[in-house]
Amino acid sequence: MNIGLNTAKILGTIISNDVDLVAHLDLSKNLIGDKGVEILAPAFQNSRNLVSLSLGSNDISGVGMVKLFNAFTLNCSLSTINLSTEDGVQRNRITSSASLEALKNFILTNKFCKVLKIKGVFLGVPGFRVIFDALCAAKRRFDQ
Repeated sequence: MNIGLNTAKILGTIISNDVDLVAHLDLSKNLIGDKGVEILAPAFQNSRNLVSLSLGSNDISGVGMVKLFNAFTLNCSLSTINLSTEDGVQRNRITSSASLEALKNFILTNKFCKVLKIKGVFLGVPGFRVIFDALCAAKRRFDQ
């Protein structure tokens, strides 16, 4: 299934209006890509009712991931975020230095997200290092 940019705009409006009915949103396997993320990220950032979001297998590159992680960093309601690759198709990627920095910032600052699924996401060795270092630093900071 593929949602278009017009549908992404409509979804963004619905989420931005904090409709109580939208708590769990699964947009997996939709080829949303970076353009769709650009449209949806402000809604994800400002939503207070969205608890679970799945954007797996949407061909989101490092450019889109920066926008997502920046939005997620400021979100106070999302407890579960799924960016995993499903069935090995339309793989999401967190490989650019900017996307890794945004991921690190998200891990260090967001206190609300309890589950971040990234199975099959292309990270590379630097990505694993960033996640490990950020989790260790976050644990130390939250333990104080």
